[in-house]
Amino acid sequence: MGLCPKSDSSNRPKTHRRLQFPQMIPSLILLLALGAGSLPAMADPQPEPQAVRVEGTTPADFQRLESHGFDIAFRGQGYAELLLRTGQEAELEELGYSWEPLGRDLFPGARAGSREGNMDPEYHTYLEMVAELQNLAATYPSICSFYDIGDTESTEYTWDNFSHQYEVWAVRISDNPNLDEPEPCIVYDGRHHAREPASTEVVLAVARHFCENYATDPDIAELVNTTEIWCVPMINADGHQWVEDIDPWWRKTLYDHNANHHVDDYEGIDPNRNYDWHWDPGTWSDDTYGGPTPFRAPEVATMRDLHNLHRPAINPSYHSYGEVLLYPFGYGVAPEPAVIEVAAAYANQVGYDLTQSTTAYGSSKDWLYGSIGAVSFTVETATEFIPSGPTMEAVVAQNLPAAIALCERLWGASVHGTVTDSIAGIPLAATIHIPEIMEVYGAGELWDMQTEASTGYYCRMRPLAQQTITLQVSAEGYFDRSVQVTTGGSDATVLDIELVPESFDRGLVQGMVTNVTAGGTPVPGAIVTVIGAGASLESRPDGTYSGYVTPGLYQLAIAHESFAPDTSGFVLVEVGEVTTVDFALTDIAGPTINGTTVYASTDDTTGPYVIETTITDLSAVTARTLHYRTTGEPYQALTLESSGLDTYQAEIPGQPYDTMVMYYVEAVDEGDNVATDPPGAPGEVYSFYVAPFNEIFADEIEHGAGDWIHYVVTAGFNDQWHISTQRNHTALGSSSWKCGDTGLVEYTGSLDAALESPAMVLGDNGRMSLWYWIDAEDSSAYPGQAYDGGLIEISVDAGAWTQIFPEEGYTHTVRAGAGGPFPVGTPIFSGTSIDWAQIHFDLSAYPGEEIRVRFRFGSDNNTGGDGWFIDDLLIESMTLPSDIARTDDLESERQPLACSRMQVVPNPGLLGQPTRIVYELNRPAPVELDVLDLSGRVIVSYAQAADQASGVLLWSGTDRLGRALPAGVYFLRLGSDGRALRDERIIRLR
Repeated sequence: MGLCPKSDSSNRPKTHRRLQFPQMIPSLILLLALGAGSLPAMADPQPEPQAVRVEGTTPADFQRLESHGFDIAFRGQGYAELLLRTGQEAELEELGYSWEPLGRDLFPGARAGSREGNMDPEYHTYLEMVAELQNLAATYPSICSFYDIGDTESTEYTWDNFSHQYEVWAVRISDNPNLDEPEPCIVYDGRHHAREPASTEVVLAVARHFCENYATDPDIAELVNTTEIWCVPMINADGHQWVEDIDPWWRKTLYDHNANHHVDDYEGIDPNRNYDWHWDPGTWSDDTYGGPTPFRAPEVATMRDLHNLHRPAINPSYHSYGEVLLYPFGYGVAPEPAVIEVAAAYANQVGYDLTQSTTAYGSSKDWLYGSIGAVSFTVETATEFIPSGPTMEAVVAQNLPAAIALCERLWGASVHGTVTDSIAGIPLAATIHIPEIMEVYGAGELWDMQTEASTGYYCRMRPLAQQTITLQVSAEGYFDRSVQVTTGGSDATVLDIELVPESFDRGLVQGMVTNVTAGGTPVPGAIVTVIGAGASLESRPDGTYSGYVTPGLYQLAIAHESFAPDTSGFVLVEVGEVTTVDFALTDIAGPTINGTTVYASTDDTTGPYVIETTITDLSAVTARTLHYRTTGEPYQALTLESSGLDTYQAEIPGQPYDTMVMYYVEAVDEGDNVATDPPGAPGEVYSFYVAPFNEIFADEIEHGAGDWIHYVVTAGFNDQWHISTQRNHTALGSSSWKCGDTGLVEYTGSLDAALESPAMVLGDNGRMSLWYWIDAEDSSAYPGQAYDGGLIEISVDAGAWTQIFPEEGYTHTVRAGAGGPFPVGTPIFSGTSIDWAQIHFDLSAYPGEEIRVRFRFGSDNNTGGDGWFIDDLLIESMTLPSDIARTDDLESERQPLACSRMQVVPNPGLLGQPTRIVYELNRPAPVELDVLDLSGRVIVSYAQAADQASGVLLWSGTDRLGRALPAGVYFLRLGSDGRALRDERIIRLR
């Protein structure tokens, strides 16, 4: 499946989509794989290699054959299966080997003539894989985070026959997936080799299993809560795409050996020969070329960085084929027993053979075990490179239980713990030498262990047999320490180690911050300032704080927004000593109330009207009440009942027509501190009306054009709106408005056509609904993006036209380079409808205003579709009688400002491309936009000073100094007069 840029316009492929993702997912992935050039030239691949079997081979023969450039597909016991290029048959015979044709297809899941691309539809494409990972992170955000962990060759290089720009994507699964925690780590990886797609599917299945079973399987929950799990399904994404587009036999990356910016035959680096352990380059044209230098392949450098940062204890690396499990080292040196034990348990569970690897140079498992100490092994799945789709799914099911068991094994025989500063308790980047391991196994080449720098954590797997080992621990600036410990059996041995600073010239200030109002519970997030020392310390979730301070006599001041401030007496801080100052704070702030339901005006008289809110406090909340009243009546109190976690709800009973309902939330904590939402209640309240909706405008398009008009919006473009009998939604009707040609003919290019309604005056709480059907050109390669499509706009009191947004959302955004009338990133309707769809618009921001709406369709000058059909338009509003229309007894009560809609486009955003934040308020007001990082720090702020009910703010992706921000997750917070109205998350890409 080629990712086709706009410039290749004559025949874009219609890509088969294996999965239907939630509507949000296409919008999230709209920029993940942006191509830089044109579609790869679909040159014929080289003649397919011949698969042969060579009998009588030994490990020495494997190394000899590989050194002569032979592509060894499988290394069996006493035989090898090779892929011979044209002319290699004679060379093989000259080396003294006889061979016979293998007699079976190694690619039954490839080259299916019924579909585009080279693999069965059960396999994920690159974009489908990315969407799957993002969907897991979006569906299970409390345990799964989505990461761009590094680059492929295509992010740094361009070719004339390959145009994609791909990243290496991963998910981290843990109970705090955005934090490094002192937990054992496992990394599942797949797709070092391009022609081995089953490996991607296994790793994706592992990620799905952990996420989908977390809430229902206590064993899975325990693993996720205590372990750091990384899943990297596709390391060699460029090679994957070459397999899909060009050649299913391709193994390597797309490294351009001759630097001619053209992917030539036999170029590339074998990622599983490019690690820096017994590395050897070999010959550039060999399928096992190790590259010009170790870690030259950016994909391999990415994995190196991931492993060095998180220090996994176990790493299964999935490949195909052979149904064999290979453990290090590939040059015949034995590893420690724990490596073989863990590998053997996996092999026994899936029924695979277990053998020592014969890959002598630069493999991932040798480097990971030798340099990091991880139990790393290769799982050669399946009996072909690309099994058929159903066979692949069976392979995944076969491997999944054993893969999950590996995570459980982290908590079996092992030794792990943290290395920390003995004074401050802070984690240390330490080195651990275990002479019983490093000086016995691996021919003395094993590196010492390193702790995870951010947490001080280490973990090394141990055999089941009991053994006493010695941990010799060192860190720069600390005295060395040696500790003996006995490991083995069925459980982990936990050993936390403290190191003492060598030249300690400061004292440690520490203490506990508690909430005296709540009986001494911990207070997190309090700031302790050591007055005069320039030190500010923050209390942790358990209420403790600590930090180094230069010697002296100081007072400590503490501050927290919910508690009365306090200051200690003078305390002496001395070199090498610990000074403890505890604080017991009094709660002075009421509970925090947010997310209260802003109930929309309704014509429902039955009810009940469910109001939900979130209430939190560092002290216990003793009362939670919903107060409501109707016009002329006193307030009534309803107890808010828990609906899970910190969420509470109450039900206001149904009311008759012509009723205005006012309500607010009140909460009291055990310190008798009161809070309300809105904060100014009861002077400021939420309110809604119960009244019938009146028809303002309705058109079934069955009686001609009437007062509708249509025209070209932008000079140089075209208009094709007309009343059509081709499609109709109205029962017993025959007509609808259509933008497009008459009959089953594609609409013309360069359309910017508007269909404008007559003017009408709205009452209160206006709303609009309509039905549409569309067939417009979207992108087959970039789901959620489109070249052509339609949108809806509004004009108020004959003013400028502004886009409005349906409650269901638009289906696509405009793709870069589309050439149509809409800016890049504009939300539109596009694609091909299965059936008529109804959409709804909230027009409550325009009471008493004269409005017109228009339907605007735009296209580029390329291929098109049938067009856009509109039918059964209905605009309604409420006409409120005078007795509920803001009478004297309501003068002191007003509706709080609220944001009814906020949309971030595009999301994710790319460096150099502005992000548009479209917002709608329930009444005009000035707004501010803050951009925050994950820690809650405000990076940059923008303001819209004018009073207006809707608008657009632009963020350039930079901080307040204009510097481009790195890739990551950021928060956009819309507010007014210091009060937050709406938060949205944006993923910022490179």
